[in-house]
Order: sequence, then structure tokens, then C-alpha cells
Amino acid sequence: MVPASVALLVSCAQPKADVVKDNVVAGIGTDSVQVAQAADAPLLLPIADGEYKKKDKYCDFSVEAEWPSGSDAVSSAIRKDLLAVMDKALAYSGGKRTVQAYKGETASLAKAVKHYGAGAYSLLLADSKENHKMRVETGQEVAAENGETFKEPDVMPLAIDFEIDKEDETALWCVFEVQYYSFTGGAHGLGYSSSFTYDKATGKRFTAFLKPGAAKSMQPLLRKGLKQYFSEKGEKVSDGELMSYLQIEGNEIPLPAAAPYPTSKGLEFHYGSYEIAPYAAGQPEFTIPFDRVKPYLTAEAVALLGL
Repeated sequence: MVPASVALLVSCAQPKADVVKDNVVAGIGTDSVQVAQAADAPLLLPIADGEYKKKDKYCDFSVEAEWPSGSDAVSSAIRKDLLAVMDKALAYSGGKRTVQAYKGETASLAKAVKHYGAGAYSLLLADSKENHKMRVETGQEVAAENGETFKEPDVMPLAIDFEIDKEDETALWCVFEVQYYSFTGGAHGLGYSSSFTYDKATGKRFTAFLKPGAAKSMQPLLRKGLKQYFSEKGEKVSDGELMSYLQIEGNEIPLPAAAPYPTSKGLEFHYGSYEIAPYAAGQPEFTIPFDRVKPYLTAEAVALLGL
């Protein structure tokens, strides 16, 4: 079962445990890593959580999620958006809907998780049993052709791991991270990781962080960030060597397809697997402190971040 790519950056990713975190661009000062927060800032959004897990002979299935539980309009808007993300990830296969959309109240996270979890698990279970049946039939045919005794192969369990977690929050914005990993056979699994920023004044997802054409003027920062990323992975990469680690056309490093998102340390940039580098390079990511990235931010982003 493979998720639709609508609304999410999807790539053949390594399991999330392999992703390098807290990779801050070195040598850029730390005194500006601050986010304005009013003295009368509201309390952090109350959060609800839910999970649906199944592990058996055929499947290793897990859905875990958390989102705002408040009755206010902002919490409701964020829930609605994250519910749409869950729907795209778990209710489609091959571009076709395979699980009915959840129609209940978005405040009922446990019910939404159970709805999509049970539906997606039943499909994965059927796929796993069919996959094993085909492997058995193929093995029997090969054994018969070679005059050998057939030995039934072990079941190759299929897997889905979907998570929504609140990653960071201030009085002005909050960030939720969505991670998906699936193994449906083959050399390795498929996955993606995306972080969504929400404006706490409206509850709307915010993506307009960078000015048009920012990539060209940000080349030194992008190069520094990527060098730091590879350094964290044990690779000492010089300026001259960096491009040999990447798979891009020309010499200008593009911005990630996914919108960057704020952290307590600055604005984080995250590339998907294969986006600018081979699969073995993982998912390059790094953080640029706010004082360095501010010249390239839109006026709306500066206001949202309180810079």
C-alpha cells in the first residue's frame, strides 16, 4: 500500500531512525536564535493522542498521532488539515481511495486513528497474505522444474508506520511532523518525512517563508549546511568536493521541495531521499539560524516568526 503524493513530499526514504537531527550550520553565531513571544502569550495548545497497532505473522502496523484537542477555531483548523494528511497517507493506494474518509468529529482523535488504522491494516494484511501465496507458488514451480524438494519460505511481514507528532511551538506558531514508512516487498521500504508549520493566529498552514529567487543568493548558506550534514555523517567534504556528493543539474543547489520550518535554533531545511543526492546519502537536512536567513524571508514570515 503506497500513499498518494498529494499534499506531501514522498520519497524512497530511509527509516526515520537514520535521519540526522539537530544539524545546525556551524560558525554562524547563536545570539540571534530567539523567537519573540509576548508576555501574555497563550498557553501551549492542549494535545490529544491516539494509536492503533497490530503486529502479527503477516504485518507490523502502527499508527500514532497527536494534534490539538481544544474547541477553539485555531485548534479545529489544524486538526482538519492534519486529518486530511492522514487521509492522503492511509486511505489511498495506487491513486485510488481504498478506505472511506473519516466523517466523525475531528476532536475525536482516537476514533479517527482507529478508523484509518483498521482500514489500512486490513488491506495490508490482505496484501501480505497474497504476497506470501505468490512466493509459495513460485517456489513450488521452481522446485518442481529442478526436481527439488519444496520448502515453504518464511512469511515476509509487510509494514506501515505512520506518525503525527507536535515538534515545536511558540506563542506565534507550532510545527507538526508527519512521518510515514512502509515496506511492501522489494529491496527497501518507501517513506517520507514532512514538517508543517501552522500560524496560531489563524490555524492555517504556512509555507511562504522565502522570497522568490532566494535560492540563488542563498548558495553559500546551502553549501555550508550540506557540508555540515555530510560532516555529521562522518564525511569530510570540501567546497570543491561537495558537488560530487550531489546529483543535480548545473552548479546551483535548489531549495528543498518541502517548505522549511522553524525550530528553536533557526529555520530547518529538509531534502527528501533522491531529491539532490543518492539514496545512500539519506535525507540531507540542516538548520540556518534566524539572523542569517532573515534577509531572505518574506515579510509574512518575519511577522510569523516574530523576528
